[in-house]
Amino acid sequence: MKKINLMKKVISILCVLTITIMTLPVGNYVSALTGVYLGISAPSNYNPKSGDTINFTLTYTGDVGNIWLGTGSVVLNGFTANKSISGSGNSRTVTLSNLQGVGSGKSVSITGGTAISSSGELSNSANSVVSGTFTINPATPADTTKPVLVITGPNPNSIYLGQTVTYVAKYTDNVGIANNWLGSGSIILNGFTANKSIAVSGNDRIITLTNIQGSIGGSKSISITGGTAMDAAGNLANAANSSPFTIVQNVVVTDSIPPVLVITGPNPNSIYAGQTVTYTAVYTDDIGIANIWLNSGSIILNGFTANIRIAVSGNNRIITLTNVQGSIGGSKTISITGGTAIDAAGNLCNAATSLPFQIVQNTTPVDPKPQVPPVNRPADWIENPNTGN
Repeated sequence: MKKINLMKKVISILCVLTITIMTLPVGNYVSALTGVYLGISAPSNYNPKSGDTINFTLTYTGDVGNIWLGTGSVVLNGFTANKSISGSGNSRTVTLSNLQGVGSGKSVSITGGTAISSSGELSNSANSVVSGTFTINPATPADTTKPVLVITGPNPNSIYLGQTVTYVAKYTDNVGIANNWLGSGSIILNGFTANKSIAVSGNDRIITLTNIQGSIGGSKSISITGGTAMDAAGNLANAANSSPFTIVQNVVVTDSIPPVLVITGPNPNSIYAGQTVTYTAVYTDDIGIANIWLNSGSIILNGFTANIRIAVSGNNRIITLTNVQGSIGGSKTISITGGTAIDAAGNLCNAATSLPFQIVQNTTPVDPKPQVPPVNRPADWIENPNTGN
């Protein structure tokens, strides 16, 4: 019986408590359950390298009264880094720079109590907040390899004074050329003088040296000073020297040999008076004929008269003599005066005389008795020598 009475009392007390709680003001009830809560974002990069930087965003929610997050509350799990905090309102950005400690499973913890509610409750006071994990990878090795400069050429490797030589400055790098500032002031001429010009061809520079002057001989070269190109890591190119070229003596050959004139023919070498003869004036030179000005005034007819015609055939001149008249007999020739052709050096050709032709007697028989056709005979009538008719 006593146990039943005790149970009735307990039930009565619970009912009273329930009614009391239900009749409390709503605002006081919410205030009693409200605190400050902290959330942390994923890392900005899940796979940074040693030396890199990552960020986390912290967000405070609830009845935020004050935030006093400092770098001492940012705990680095398994790595080291430089810490900084920025932001305002209910958000903070944690920046971790110069990450060190290669490996996986790295994380960040924020200790409890970095904020307080307006009612005096601390944020996450019971437990710290831990970020998701990330991996720190080894850093890319620093580029310490310098760009390489090589000078190719010369082209040509042997010249006369005043001529031109070209070189090519070729720049290469294991990663890539970032800048190239080769100028004429960086090109040193060893043993000669010249005008310099530089043309761009990708990472190459074509160096042209004109009007080269210097002593006769070899060992003429160029040098390029160091530091005329740079890679992205700031490494500078080496200095370089070229292969040499030679200045040789320009031997001027004087052409003192005049053009040669030879007259070929005659064709034919025997004619009747009034017929035609041809000759050919052939001009040759050891270097080349520059000009020919043969005309009829330069052709002398020896022992006869004729009409003269001249035709051009390369360096030859074909001389045609028509209606040849003269005494019966041989020793009929032509002569061409000197100086009817010239070479590039100004040498004039010789005079020349042809071989002879002859004028022979025309022995065609002549009928001593002219045929006069009798009356009533046709105009082409010829007397029959046997009958006289």
